[in-house]
Amino acid sequence: MDFLTPAWDKWLFWLINDTLRARLLDWLMPWVSAPVLLWLVVGAGIALGVRRYRWAQLAGLMVVLLALGVADGGTNLLKKAHGRLRPLNAMPGVHFVEDGQWQVRPPDFVPTKEKGSSYPSAHAANAMAAAVAIALLWRGPRRYVWVLPLVVGYSRVYLGKHWPSDVFMGWLTGAGAALLVVGVVLLLCVGGLRVRLPSTRPPGC
Repeated sequence: MDFLTPAWDKWLFWLINDTLRARLLDWLMPWVSAPVLLWLVVGAGIALGVRRYRWAQLAGLMVVLLALGVADGGTNLLKKAHGRLRPLNAMPGVHFVEDGQWQVRPPDFVPTKEKGSSYPSAHAANAMAAAVAIALLWRGPRRYVWVLPLVVGYSRVYLGKHWPSDVFMGWLTGAGAALLVVGVVLLLCVGGLRVRLPSTRPPGC
């Protein structure tokens, strides 16, 4: 079922989606929200974490992909359970991108959809799952990967696709998925264990 958006959620949404708008952000945020950024960061994080062993790079990639899969699956279940409308489908005045062009819902906009897929944000969940998994597996990229979920989450609100609470719940879902996957991998990798938490050594069993 859908639920009412609290006042703080609307206030923060309008602050990001309307008050703090800028031409540079209008150009940048669609790129930040594109899936290619996630894969570039995942690839860079693994390359920086494991520089010598290709087999360990592959093993680490599999762990991160598994965390992404769990995060994405979890968010899809929550989306179906709540059916929350996206801001661009719920209110007039929302700025959003459609077919590569910025648009604004007119003042007389009336919502026509009864259910949506806003809560939680899968983009935010996947970005956080990747960041947590990389941070747990490798010490090197740990200080930088947190930028990914922050900017991705901000972009989803800026683009009118999600409420801030969607992003917060997405971050929690993604972090939980990564902790679960990495924890299970560590428990299953017995004998010849090479995964350490945290460690600079390459992950893999």
